[in-house]
Amino acid sequence: MRGNWGHAVDRVKPLFALLTAHFVAATSSVITVFMTAFLLGPEGRGQIAFVLAASNIIGALGFSSLHVGVLKEVSEGNELAPRVGLSMAARISFGIFIASVVWSGFLLATDHADTAALVLVTGMGAALVVLNLFILRACQALGDDEGFKRGWLIQGLMMVFPGIPILLVFPTVTPFLVVWLSSLFASALYVFRRRTWFAPEYHGAQRRRLLSHSLRAHAGTVGTQVLNRLPVVALGVTAPPATVGVYSVAAPISELTWLISEAFSLLAFRKAVADRQQKRDRDRTLHALHVWMTTVSAAVIAVGVVTLFPYILPTFPEVPLLVLILLPGVLVQGHARVAMSRVTGRGGVNASSRIGIISGVLSLTFFPVAAAWGAIGVATAASVLFGLQGIGVLLVDRQLARREWGS
Repeated sequence: MRGNWGHAVDRVKPLFALLTAHFVAATSSVITVFMTAFLLGPEGRGQIAFVLAASNIIGALGFSSLHVGVLKEVSEGNELAPRVGLSMAARISFGIFIASVVWSGFLLATDHADTAALVLVTGMGAALVVLNLFILRACQALGDDEGFKRGWLIQGLMMVFPGIPILLVFPTVTPFLVVWLSSLFASALYVFRRRTWFAPEYHGAQRRRLLSHSLRAHAGTVGTQVLNRLPVVALGVTAPPATVGVYSVAAPISELTWLISEAFSLLAFRKAVADRQQKRDRDRTLHALHVWMTTVSAAVIAVGVVTLFPYILPTFPEVPLLVLILLPGVLVQGHARVAMSRVTGRGGVNASSRIGIISGVLSLTFFPVAAAWGAIGVATAASVLFGLQGIGVLLVDRQLARREWGS
């Protein structure tokens, strides 16, 4: 019989694997942000940030949280669920790509070549984001932490190498975007090959049931994704590329605490079906650890950005102020990310859907704010909305926890 130490190690292993992946991703992200900003300046960095943000928003919308339906179906004994989920993700991805080709073709025919290229690259990115999100998250939700970790490592490391060397040789936006698209594809392909996906197709009723489970949870998560990504898009539509570039450097720095939150969130979701008697103590332990880690990391970020950043990228003097404005809301919303996974695991899909819809609607305020007050206005609005949404999710989580534990 194994001792307490062996069981403790088993409990820590999934968290350690996820934190390792997110730590490498965070390091790669910081290097990428700083090097693209240094080599391309505010305008070039702004163009990259706009394409990535727009692609991720469209991809997150199309993704439909299909991994939620897959996990639920598998937990109920339907082992073919991963196959049908992959099939649905592939169809959504292909539809996004075809739509972008048609739209870019129309723009090209009307002498808008630059916009046509932007639409095509954004559509390709969004299509790959759909597949990448489904494959990585489905495998992780079904227990393949190692595959998820390696997938993230591949994606993050490719942005640094060969991404940065290519950027040094060809200091323009296009080669770097090609590397980004390649990293999405390579990451998804690696994790895809770790599983046996091919099996007899579901019946139509089974496909509809899986999609229903997924979309109910998706409304909650996609609102948060839009709220997080839309500030860059709003600035891209209403402000010069240089302004987008400045904000796109500040936002990833302040959001580094989310790398920790995302690891805890994925762990909470994967363990949502754990033995009920163990859930309460586990949730409390993870919550305390998460609060401690994110608070310390936020303090380190604040001190570092004020003292070191002016010497690292002196051409971006507005960044430290933007980071300090964003940090309070980012910190609260990080806790909400973990809470949202618990809410979904406890069956609070309707509550999370309402929160997601409200968040998505509120995020539209970024457009008038960006037009009127630029990056500082958007950062202030983002921090306030992140905080309000985070408080709402935490209240719902607390209410569901009291109902579950009867206290």
